[in-house]
Amino acid sequence: MFRPLNFPQPDSIRNEFTLQREATNWLSTYHQDVLFTSTCGGAGSRTTHHKMLATGYLKGVPDMLILNPPIAIEFKWKTRPLRVEQNHVIDKLRQTGIWKVFVIRSFEEFVDTMNRELVNAPATHESS
Repeated sequence: MFRPLNFPQPDSIRNEFTLQREATNWLSTYHQDVLFTSTCGGAGSRTTHHKMLATGYLKGVPDMLILNPPIAIEFKWKTRPLRVEQNHVIDKLRQTGIWKVFVIRSFEEFVDTMNRELVNAPATHESS
């Protein structure tokens, strides 16, 4: 299993934001072929929040969506529980039978999960 040499120091990750930032940097560096996006939950002002809701943002959507293979990641710091909306969306995603959903609480857990899931992902490109 691939492990990068430059793991962040455990004390450098102090909250969900830094955990997600380091995970995003790692994924962008070591799995450049993976198409993913991060949602904007908890970001911005009240005005931004209202604009997001008005344009279709769904409360409870996991923090990171990997589109191929379909993997949803909810980052949680230490023992913080999932909110009701998050549990609802996660349950709905799992019920599709398409999405794999993970609640990630550490950078090492993210790396281990991504290495396992991305290595085992079926090839989805078409041959000419």
